[in-house]
Amino acid sequence: NPEPVQHRLRIAGRNWLADFRVASVLFMRIGSVHHHTPNVLDECAKCFRIMQATIAKYSGMMARFNVDDKGTIMLAAFGPPPAQHEDDAVRAVRCGLDIVEKLERAGHDVRVGITTGNVYAGSVGNGQRCEYTFYGTSVNMAARLMTSAANEGVLVDEQTYLDS
Repeated sequence: NPEPVQHRLRIAGRNWLADFRVASVLFMRIGSVHHHTPNVLDECAKCFRIMQATIAKYSGMMARFNVDDKGTIMLAAFGPPPAQHEDDAVRAVRCGLDIVEKLERAGHDVRVGITTGNVYAGSVGNGQRCEYTFYGTSVNMAARLMTSAANEGVLVDEQTYLDS
């Protein structure tokens, strides 16, 4: 379980895993790694290690990692408990820039969208299968910024710009 889930379980048990909070959300697409990529598992593992280490460096949380015909998609958030910081927007932007630099150096095509706003942060699912994730307009906008034609690396919304 991710640290935010473990923290909430220690504090309040399963009855209090979800809340609405301000978070900075980072959506990333690696267009050069998809399910037709030669050695896709090795490439995914390399990218995953870079992303995971960089997100941890900035005290964020990776919420989702997916590989399909459109590429590799990753969702991370900065602000879930217990790693809340006044500068979560700054951390998200630095993380995005850092990941883009590292993955582009490794020969990958990377696009990042970052937003800051109110999100639902909590578990979805049931007793047999659930995941801790983030939902809301801010999350959707981060995905849109990631895929925007104007995006040449990292694109942020106005609130992230103001907060960073």
